[in-house]
Amino acid sequence: MASFSKICFSWLFIGVFFIPYMLKADIAPLQATGGAVAAKSKHETIRMAAEEVTIRLEKDSYAVEAVFHMHNSGETTTMRVGFPKGDERIRPELGGFPEFTQFHAWVDGKKVGFSNENDCWLAAQVTFPGNATTTVRILYEANYYRGLLASYIVGTGSLWKDSIGKAAFIVDGTAIGGSKEFSASLDAPNSRRLLTEHALRIEANNYAPDPKTVMRVEIRRP
Repeated sequence: MASFSKICFSWLFIGVFFIPYMLKADIAPLQATGGAVAAKSKHETIRMAAEEVTIRLEKDSYAVEAVFHMHNSGETTTMRVGFPKGDERIRPELGGFPEFTQFHAWVDGKKVGFSNENDCWLAAQVTFPGNATTTVRILYEANYYRGLLASYIVGTGSLWKDSIGKAAFIVDGTAIGGSKEFSASLDAPNSRRLLTEHALRIEANNYAPDPKTVMRVEIRRP
C-alpha cells in the first residue's frame, strides 16, 4: 500500500486521511489548505455520519473549525491520522506548502498532538472503537491565498463507507462586514442554502461529493 509520500503524489487527498496502523510507513491553481477527513480507499466499516465545518473570515486570515462524527460499525480499529499542509498541485507555484498559523486537534475531547510525517502531512495515531461513534475536531488558521481566497477540500470525505450522512458548511463573515463581503461556491446537488446578514449556511443530506470537490470562499476587496 502507498506511503504518505505516494499518497501526496496521487489523489487530491487534501484533508485528513486515515491509513491502517499496520502500514509501513482545484488559470493558475488555487490554494487549498485543510479539508475533510478521508480514508486512503473506500472504507468498509467507518462512515462519516455527520460533518460540520465553520469558516470564520477575518481581515487577513481565516479560521476553520471542522467537526466529524465517525461511526465505526465494525471492530475496533487503530489508524494513522494525517492532515495536509497544502495542495500538492500548486507546490511549484508557491515554492512550498503553506503553513498553518495555528493547528489543533481533538479526538473525543482529548487533545491529540500531530507531528510532521513528511513534507506533505502532519500525522497522529487514533483508535476508533467498534460499534461506536468517534468525534474528531480540527481547528486551524491560515492566511488567504493572494489575500482573497479561502478554500476547503470537501471531496476527501467521500472515501468512507456510503455517503456523508449530514453535512453542514458555514461561512461567517461577521468580522469583515457580513455576507455581502464574500461569495462562496460548493458543488452540492440538492443542498439547502441559508443566507443571513452575516453568514451563509449550506446543508446536504446523504452527500456524496466528487473526490475533487472544493469549497471556495472569495473575499470582495477593492
